[in-house]
Amino acid sequence: MKNTVNKILIIAALAVALAGCTDVLNPPKGEAPAGTGTGTGTGTVILSVSGTGQRTILPLTPKFSKYEFTFIPLDGQQDHEQEDVGLEDKEFESIRVNLAEGNWTINVVGYTHISGIAGIPDGDYAVARGSENITVYEGYNEPHNIDIKAGVVAGETGVLSWDIIIPDDADSAEMRILNLDGTDETDPINLKWDKQGYRALAAGYYLVILSMNNEKPRAEVLHIYGYLTSHLKRFLDNSVFAFGSIGEMKNWLNNAAENSSDNPYNVMLYGIKTNDLYTMSDFLSDKYVNLDLSACEGTNMDNGVFGDSYYLIGITLPDSLTCIPGYAFQSCIRLTSVTIPNSVTSIGDNAFYNCNSLNSINIPDRVESIGNNAFSYCYDLTGVTIPDSVTSIGYGAFLNCISLTSINIPNKVTSIGGQTFWDCTSLTSVTIPNSVESIGDRAFQGCKDLTSVTIPNSVESIGDMAFYGCYGLTSITIPNNVTSIGYGAFNSCSSLESVSIGSGVTSIGSEAFGACTELTSVTVNSSNPNYSSVDGILYNKAKTEIIIVPKKITGNVTIPNSVISIDHYAFRYCTSLTDITIGNNVESIGNSAFAGCERLTNINIPGSVKSIGSGAFGYCTSLTSITIPDSVTSIEVETFYYSGLTSVTIPANITSIGYWAFCGTNLTSVTFAGTISEPDFSDFYSFPGDLRDKYLALGGGPGTYTTENPGDNAVWVKSN
Repeated sequence: MKNTVNKILIIAALAVALAGCTDVLNPPKGEAPAGTGTGTGTGTVILSVSGTGQRTILPLTPKFSKYEFTFIPLDGQQDHEQEDVGLEDKEFESIRVNLAEGNWTINVVGYTHISGIAGIPDGDYAVARGSENITVYEGYNEPHNIDIKAGVVAGETGVLSWDIIIPDDADSAEMRILNLDGTDETDPINLKWDKQGYRALAAGYYLVILSMNNEKPRAEVLHIYGYLTSHLKRFLDNSVFAFGSIGEMKNWLNNAAENSSDNPYNVMLYGIKTNDLYTMSDFLSDKYVNLDLSACEGTNMDNGVFGDSYYLIGITLPDSLTCIPGYAFQSCIRLTSVTIPNSVTSIGDNAFYNCNSLNSINIPDRVESIGNNAFSYCYDLTGVTIPDSVTSIGYGAFLNCISLTSINIPNKVTSIGGQTFWDCTSLTSVTIPNSVESIGDRAFQGCKDLTSVTIPNSVESIGDMAFYGCYGLTSITIPNNVTSIGYGAFNSCSSLESVSIGSGVTSIGSEAFGACTELTSVTVNSSNPNYSSVDGILYNKAKTEIIIVPKKITGNVTIPNSVISIDHYAFRYCTSLTDITIGNNVESIGNSAFAGCERLTNINIPGSVKSIGSGAFGYCTSLTSITIPDSVTSIEVETFYYSGLTSVTIPANITSIGYWAFCGTNLTSVTFAGTISEPDFSDFYSFPGDLRDKYLALGGGPGTYTTENPGDNAVWVKSN
């Protein structure tokens, strides 16, 4: 809900403007006393009332017509219905109330009856209030007196200031200030011309009559305090329902007609301290509501105050609020609009978590911090403006905001937390300012529509999987100040064609550019002391180790003699690679190093190689033959899994063969140059068909085995 001319009527509580003074009609709630726990028992409270207007010595001291008691559970115990006591010219002594065990706030409102004044609806008007916190335990049976105070003194003068907003198309609007006897205290005020103003009034009680377009007027009792200013802020709109207590609102909603989320009730609370709001989902039940709190006062609210309020559609927060607490609106799944006042400086953890109908949010320019998961799972959130005042954005702040299309990060933010924009699948652009020094783990993972990102020179680290699955990225430049690129940082960026690495990078995590199927080249700043590139392939500086091979590399590749190891996954899924010459000093080939090179037809493995990792040539479907050097002593798990091999020689130095080593191949000839003992020859699909069983049954040892029906059901015979 917005403060527009069509905004709901706000029947605001009096705001005392003088520092150090207390609004005696709205006493602040103290800390709840330490309880004895919340069990299933009950106790009895004997309630009496004092201070019934005696503090005023005005001629027209109000006579109380009824008391209204409301009971607010502080520990989640069973609720208690509002108790109304009509006085009807009799003295009030006490009432007995049975309450569930736990801490309670008990509020009492004193009403005076006004009737017979022209233009004023007959009825009971609230003129005094009081509050007390108590702890109830099983067997409790104690009296409690609540002091309610009117608090005006004869002879003093105060000030009434008003701010009345009316629709632009209103034909007429008027405010009258009357004494309790119905006589005018001032001339009627034409609100078409004087929407804002002030008047000095003698301390006391007055009736304020607001009318518009000659419709039924609205009346309320106003208290003017000596030497203080009372503020009256109202929105004249006949579609509003205003309440001075939570209990009164709940009772009204319970009796109101059923409605829909497209036609919510416009409801306002006034004269309530924000820290007196507790578990509002218990009060906002069964009926859909736009709630206006702009006439309430306070700087803070309890954590989770509106959490799980299924029927809350919109909310306007008071101008005095300085923070939105953690979990404040968590899982308000129907909430579509929020008006955050300029007074707010922080948004707490999970504040709007899972508000999946919230489509836009305006964050005021005094907000400095946005908490962890503050807006995560806001599925309908399409736009958000983060002001320049923000210095920190928490972990997962916008996680899974799948409708968010763009984001600006202010230039005071120094780090983008982990998972901040994870799975913002509609995000197409993001501006990272020069203030950012680190990009956290999974910060932009799954932002599949992100087509470009500029990483500023200020960034020093890019976290694990930071841009994983950003399918739309086509190029990345890593600036010179970046020292580390995390594990899988740009993995599965399937449109990424080129990468430029700056001079400062000292570490690149495993699979940092894995599954980048369109990557054609990786270049490195020549000043980098740790990495170098040749023909688009990334090496360490001394070119003794292969770090990254672009997946789109084509044709023939020669690995220089300086290389001593081929890293895990180095050439995996290089589907256009046809021929590889490995330098004579390579000693190890890592796990899955050439897996999925489906067009690879020729590769030489030099005698310097001592180990070949698991899955090294898996799914090399065009590779029909290979020579395993004598220097290799074992064939690991899945080394040639579903490759195109039709023949192979197992050198004499091989002492073990792992499971699935040649599974899925179409081998027709296998030559053993030595002996593999039964315990070291895996019985789990190490070869297709019955080759292992035949080999062991015939005593093992050197020999050649052939089959005429290759595949899983191959029957092997020893040919020599």
